Amino acid sequence: MKSVIASIDVSTRGKRRKAMSGIIDLLKVIREAEENHMAKMPVNLQSGDAYALADESIDAIIEAVSYLEDAY
Repeated sequence: MKSVIASIDVSTRGKRRKAMSGIIDLLKVIREAEENHMAKMPVNLQSGDAYALADESIDAIIEAVSYLEDAY
């Protein structure tokens, strides 16, 4: 993954905007996967730490996407 990131050309504002759009899309895919993970948790685990951490992760991703969208 690091080599893929290092290979991304961000030499112009347009290219940086395009790269940021890709990052935002990836974060949205990750958020959706986390939401699916939560939806599959049995009811008896929904009051546990794993569920709470997943919920916090989703909130953090939503906030990060908002900030990144505002940046460009």
